[in-house]
Amino acid sequence: MHGRFQRFSFQAMKEGHTMEKKAFAKLVSSVQDMGRHIRGGKVAGARITRAREPEVTSGQSQ
Repeated sequence: MHGRFQRFSFQAMKEGHTMEKKAFAKLVSSVQDMGRHIRGGKVAGARITRAREPEVTSGQSQ
């Protein structure tokens, strides 16, 4: 980590802010699902909406 994010995380650690293991596991899982989704993989619970190609005209009168 660099810059302000590094300072933030160290500050949070100094102040004793921690994430519960269950919440952290859920966060890691969702990040993995997002990566899988971005790469085109299947993700449980994801909804797929297919749109038809729009009918585009040139805008010129015939």
